Amino acid sequence: MQPVVHSDWILAICSVVFDLDVGQRLESVYPPDALSEPTASAVAFHSFPDSMSMELHSRSSVRDSTFFFRLRTDRDRSEGAAYSQSSFMYGFVFCRQRQDEKLRRGGEQKSVVILSEQPYSSALIPLAQYAGPLYFNIGQTAMEEVYREVLDWEPPVAGVRCILEFGETTLVSQVPEPSTLPPPAPVEVLDQYSDLPLLPSATNGADMLHGAFHEVDIHTPFSALLQHLWTLWEVLLLAEPLLVLAPSPGECSTAVAALIALISPLPYSADFRPYFTIHDPDFQAMTSPEPPPSSTNLPRLLGVTNRYFLKALPQWPNTVSIGTKPAQAVGTQKVRGSRMGRAVAAVRQRTLGSQPQLGDHVQALWTGYKPVTKPDQQLLDRCVMTAWLLPFARHAAEECRRISPRNRILVPHAHGQLPLLALLRQE
Repeated sequence: MQPVVHSDWILAICSVVFDLDVGQRLESVYPPDALSEPTASAVAFHSFPDSMSMELHSRSSVRDSTFFFRLRTDRDRSEGAAYSQSSFMYGFVFCRQRQDEKLRRGGEQKSVVILSEQPYSSALIPLAQYAGPLYFNIGQTAMEEVYREVLDWEPPVAGVRCILEFGETTLVSQVPEPSTLPPPAPVEVLDQYSDLPLLPSATNGADMLHGAFHEVDIHTPFSALLQHLWTLWEVLLLAEPLLVLAPSPGECSTAVAALIALISPLPYSADFRPYFTIHDPDFQAMTSPEPPPSSTNLPRLLGVTNRYFLKALPQWPNTVSIGTKPAQAVGTQKVRGSRMGRAVAAVRQRTLGSQPQLGDHVQALWTGYKPVTKPDQQLLDRCVMTAWLLPFARHAAEECRRISPRNRILVPHAHGQLPLLALLRQE
């Protein structure tokens, strides 16, 4: 057998099945022996939605979903290991849930998972969406086939647009700058900025400075809560504990990614889990009756779909609920009646916090945090305009240069960002 060549993009590709007798288990992985037994078990438990409801109502129906998770991979180390000394793994999942009365117990669940040390979501989520159907078409040999296709990719270069090919798909993806990625980051990351020019080179395909999850649309998951984004921005900058509740793994992992992108290009400074389940090895420590520690050795940003976490983490001060279900309300429910009745209802709502979510799912923010800054409407308008123009920015910039080299409208300006981010990382 020829030795397996390691990829700069991914660690492994695996398939996970929901065994009706033993539960979630790893079916196959390529390269072989890429995962330790504890890591393989953790990957398996994060590869499916929490429940089998699946919104499948017919006797023969299929639902495909895509989401991603983040795991600590150093369980053999001391449980008290500092966050900066921990190692993590990202899993990008294509999950297929099929309900068919001809099957044993009427259904099955299988997932294909792309594993990587870095959150290269703009490339690896599409790769999972390609690898999943291929696996269901040709079987376990798809693991090795996709892995070898990734070996043909050029190594990831920060800030440079990469042209990636798999199957009949050609994908243009941009790798985030390492200084914008959540810690822990390799020490050598800081050294590579010492001789860099202040502005990205226009000849190497560089674009504007991108942080983690730069491709995520912030507006979609938080469209009903735009008035709370400034508060959430401060909560994230300070790494205050925040629970994100959503109806599905795809929605909660996208929402967590959007929140991290909200403070980009600054990296999120604490541990985060885009999709967290009760099977995570850190769950027991998270449910301690003591308040969340001031240190960052435990997650402080959690994406969950199981409402049990509202009971398990009652001491957490911030909860945001996104996504809707049929016939459910959006936002805060209006209270009718006398002024005294409304006041009593308001006090009751503050007292109960997010506990009403145990009944009906509503989109809302429950927080005791008081922002120390005021929203800058002019800045917000600029951010909204920038987000709206971003898909057109590259074409417009190239067209402007063609018309007049001196015309720099829409050309990103990144003066001094990299040295600043490196300095913040050192602090």
